[in-house]
Amino acid sequence: MRTVYFDTNAYVDAFEDRKPGLFPRIKQKVDSGAMITIGSDSLLLEVMNGLTTAPNLELGLTRFFSLDPKWLFVAALGARDVILTFDPIVQTDPVGALFTWQQVLPIFFQEPLLLLVNPDLHIPTVAALKSLFSAPRLDNSEQRRDAHLQNQRHGLMKRLETESKEQLFTWLVTRWLNGHPRSKTFADELLANPDRAPAFRLDFELECYLAKPRNLITLKNEHLDRVHAAVIPFVDFFITGDAALRKALEWYDSTVRLPVGRKPYMAKVCKDWSDVEDRLSEAS
Repeated sequence: MRTVYFDTNAYVDAFEDRKPGLFPRIKQKVDSGAMITIGSDSLLLEVMNGLTTAPNLELGLTRFFSLDPKWLFVAALGARDVILTFDPIVQTDPVGALFTWQQVLPIFFQEPLLLLVNPDLHIPTVAALKSLFSAPRLDNSEQRRDAHLQNQRHGLMKRLETESKEQLFTWLVTRWLNGHPRSKTFADELLANPDRAPAFRLDFELECYLAKPRNLITLKNEHLDRVHAAVIPFVDFFITGDAALRKALEWYDSTVRLPVGRKPYMAKVCKDWSDVEDRLSEAS
């Protein structure tokens, strides 16, 4: 049984009926046991960000949850990946684990009161999700994120003018390990093997690759692309029709994975649902 992750555009195509006729084909694969659909906190947040604009929001949510998807927790995924690879007994949320909705609820919504005042989140109902992800709440969160993304991109570009990417990688590993004496040695180990802390490495490399001046809309899109792409190490197939992201992943394979004999991530990347169907047929 293969795990399949839909980036946001692929989700809208399939579940919100932007491309009619896809959902019955997806459901057939799930019902037959050929695949499991995978969601994430980032995907859910982006979907709910269309609360006031997406015409088929309710249809999409109803369809997606009807497939009993499993969930990945991707918030701070890179940092958790480094920390747990360094010390697996650290008490933090696991990396790459697949959760049921009931299991992931207290991780996604860490304020217990939210679950008490919205008991239908346990189902979940579309109404409960809509009441939680109110437009003002999303707007405030988005404003903070926008400012952070702009400052982060500017800072990265300035540092790459005077520091090598490897130096920056070591600095970031040291930061996440709180200055541990083995940080430099551990960073070298990670650089030598991209399958150790793979989500962290992929996100870091893509962020450096994309470190160019951007308008806010492009900057936000690139950030969200990176957040979604970081799940690739933990799923069988990743659907994205984004040509720029696919180009960045091809660069990552040719620059990082293939030179050290690792299987390319593009072997998991599908441009659309028909591509997934073809690969599932080949695997059966």
